[in-house]
Amino acid sequence: MLLLIKLPRKSKLLAEFIGILLGDVHISNYYISIILSSAEVEYREYIKRLIHNLFGITPVLFRHKDKKAVSIIVNSKSLVEFCERVGFEKGNKVTHQVDIPKWIKEDKNFARECIRGLVDTDGCFFNHSYIVGGKRYSYLEDCFYQRFGSTQVISS
Repeated sequence: MLLLIKLPRKSKLLAEFIGILLGDVHISNYYISIILSSAEVEYREYIKRLIHNLFGITPVLFRHKDKKAVSIIVNSKSLVEFCERVGFEKGNKVTHQVDIPKWIKEDKNFARECIRGLVDTDGCFFNHSYIVGGKRYSYLEDCFYQRFGSTQVISS
């Protein structure tokens, strides 16, 4: 039986959801899984509500016994197909070089929300400080964690 989902219109919430997927999703043939730290209780509840509001379906929570992580899982082939229509592929998103959809890039409000979702799942901000010639320099920097275990600075 195919679980039908509500198909959302382009919106800031959908753009944020796509940013979340860009950060922490695994897509299989029949489900999507968003992996978060088990300490992020409020954020995972927010994501569950977001999915319910966008698609009219309720995700389940899976606690990893050997890791400090939880997965938000949506068992829905319809949602997998929706994700494929907006540019995601099954399997590893890094290998497939998934990109932000054009409709998000072309609207600064959508882009802002997409980046919010991406930063909330895979990004951080930190104060980079160093001394050169006795003078201290300091600026805010952002970085994103790549699943291959390295950290890559995106911009300064």
